[in-house]
Amino acid sequence: MQLKTTNIVKNEGFKVLRVKYQKETDAPREIFVKQFTMKFHKNTDEDRPENRTLLMINVPPFVTKDHINHLFRNSGAIQKIYFQEKPSLQTASTVYNKIQQLDLNENLSKNKKKLSVEDFFPDSNEIFAYKVAYVVFKKPSGLVNSIKMTETEKYFFLQSANDEDDKWLTGVKLWQKQYNDSIHDTSSLRKIAQTYLNDCEKEYQNQERKELNKAKTSSEPNSDGWITVNRKLRRDRRALVDDAFNDQKIEEKYHDRDRKRKLDAEILDETIKPILQNKINPLFKRFLSVKNVRVRFAPSPTGFIHLGGLRTAFLNYLFAKKHNGKFLLRIEDTDKDRIVPGSFENIVETLKWSGLVPDEGPTFGGDYGPYIQSERNELYCEMINKLLNGSKVYRCFCSSKRLDLLRREATKNRETVRYDNRCRHLSSEEIDQYLNDNRPYTVRLKLKPGAMVINDLVFGSVSYDLVQLEGDPIIFKSDGTPTYHFANVVDDHFMRISHVLRGVEWLVSTPKHLMLYEAFGWTAPQYAHLPLLINQDGSKLSKRNNHLQIEHYRQCGYYPETIMNFLGQLGGGLSKLYDSDPNRIFTLNEQSRFFDLKTMSQNYCKIDPDKIKSLNSIYLKDLFQNDFKRVHRDFLIFLEQKNLQILDHQSDDYVEKILKWSSNRINSLNDLFTDEFLFLWVQPSLTWSIDGFGTSAKNLENILIKTKQYLSNRMDSKQFFDQKLILTKLREFHGNEIELKFNKYMQLLRFALTNLKVGPPVAESISLLGQHRTLQYLDRSIAYIQTKENKSND
Repeated sequence: MQLKTTNIVKNEGFKVLRVKYQKETDAPREIFVKQFTMKFHKNTDEDRPENRTLLMINVPPFVTKDHINHLFRNSGAIQKIYFQEKPSLQTASTVYNKIQQLDLNENLSKNKKKLSVEDFFPDSNEIFAYKVAYVVFKKPSGLVNSIKMTETEKYFFLQSANDEDDKWLTGVKLWQKQYNDSIHDTSSLRKIAQTYLNDCEKEYQNQERKELNKAKTSSEPNSDGWITVNRKLRRDRRALVDDAFNDQKIEEKYHDRDRKRKLDAEILDETIKPILQNKINPLFKRFLSVKNVRVRFAPSPTGFIHLGGLRTAFLNYLFAKKHNGKFLLRIEDTDKDRIVPGSFENIVETLKWSGLVPDEGPTFGGDYGPYIQSERNELYCEMINKLLNGSKVYRCFCSSKRLDLLRREATKNRETVRYDNRCRHLSSEEIDQYLNDNRPYTVRLKLKPGAMVINDLVFGSVSYDLVQLEGDPIIFKSDGTPTYHFANVVDDHFMRISHVLRGVEWLVSTPKHLMLYEAFGWTAPQYAHLPLLINQDGSKLSKRNNHLQIEHYRQCGYYPETIMNFLGQLGGGLSKLYDSDPNRIFTLNEQSRFFDLKTMSQNYCKIDPDKIKSLNSIYLKDLFQNDFKRVHRDFLIFLEQKNLQILDHQSDDYVEKILKWSSNRINSLNDLFTDEFLFLWVQPSLTWSIDGFGTSAKNLENILIKTKQYLSNRMDSKQFFDQKLILTKLREFHGNEIELKFNKYMQLLRFALTNLKVGPPVAESISLLGQHRTLQYLDRSIAYIQTKENKSND
């Protein structure tokens, strides 16, 4: 709603609300706020009640309702927000008109410089406009709390909850960027036009050469009135004939040339005009239309999110961000019997972890909620009653027993199981009688016979004749709740979904949805069905497989960037990014910029777990080199989750040392907690056999005791970090004190320190563990041998 300017608002009592647009900036801004009051009591405003309305002045023009909601999120629920542009300055809304008025033909003939902000705003001061906002709270306490925000010295961040801190584009820059991107290929049109003009010029030159050659070999006057004199009269000279004849020829020549040039210009115009209409104008229209893109990820809380579900969310997110649209989360929980506790929380947490943060949804807010289907049943009941007043649906009073008999009969006869549409033909008297008898009923949709064509953005033109596949489907159940198909269509309409991107398994259901849109008289969104994901061997995916569960990858220390780039390589859509370098890790912003539905594949996509591991290894190595602090922070979180104690007093230094050592040895952070590396954090339970060394248990015990004494007496704590020195000392000690062969001695120390038969070299293990851990591990191994020895004696 756009409010008219009023001159009866009191102008006193404003307070200052200090805000910042970005966290890293030191430059604050001031917004002036006050309670909205009228000068005279007889003046009233139903849309802006005085006891609940906050007046804001000096609001930047590109601030949206999302930003205002986020700013006052702790003050109270907001009922409505109105914006009024400041009339004295030009604001962002005029950009639309300027783009519409842009003369594409004129710009085509100019230089190749790309359009910039200055092309829309010759005066740079025009960009810095402001507007007025009226914030209407649901309760008076919200107004009071919002004004109290001016009493603190702290700054509030004027950003939406979904804005990236370092990527918040203003409205003008965003419009400008998208407009430039939409016409970036006009250089090809210039080349076409220039090539045509060059060809025309060459043709003129060829014609002039022909006329000149003809004149040289002819005694007749040429078009200019000249003749070539033969050699007998005068070599290389020309004579002018009658002046009148010459003037006439010259006039005719230039008249013909002008006529030809006008004709060529018309031909050129006819050549360029369709190019402009077929190339630039659709791009321009597409730019204007995509500003309202709204897509949704609508999972059912029947299990934890897996790769297939996250791929759907991922592609919806990329499509929304590419077109400056909105990405919604909607929970479809109509099937109460299949709901898995904790799955809703897992869906929300996984989207946050992966960076696919919804613009709207449960826990995220939005103007089109509630975003959980079980909370929208009142709307569904209203909509089904609307359809019952028409002729597109009907009540079905068939009992479950009758439907079961139909099912059994069809199975027995090896026929397609479907409803026989019996209740479609009930008379109005029969229907009234059943209703009076309080007989329970469902509501079914009347399927239209014949093939229905679906214009899918991925699979192209696809047609289904549902009448040949099934009977009239139930869209509303007898318990007063909708089926998936009905709720899906109603929600998509009222949430203003413009594009539906979902798995190809829903393609066969799309005709039902289109019939429902037709029954309501609504405009259907555009559909894009995504190729199916399958296992490496071609089998169907199973939710029981660990390599499908996102939670599995999170617990194994995989990074979300790895998963997002793996999904980006499934089924096309981002081939421009990955064709040249499939192992490179791109950001979500880069992926959204290059995402193109037109390049999506229609073929099945095989999931290769080894590819995920490889990508994570590559990304982890890159983080070790460029963002070691992040690796260190993430690993400390892992340590806390594993509930392992670090024995060193300087635990951060020890962790940093182990991480740097392991950078080329692990594929994920979780690898450091496998049996191969567990000794780095705690001494594993000792299970190695004391047999096979060719000596007694007592002798093994004495060897470890002497080794411990030697290391503690002959080496200080700093020397324990020198791997070469450790090996030299051990060889020296072995040669003087130990009768056991050196390779057996090394095997004994490896067992004592790591409980591993195969592992890192002993000297390297000691240098990693340090003095304190090494001596402690040797003590425990000595005790382990003593226990074994005592048991054998018993």
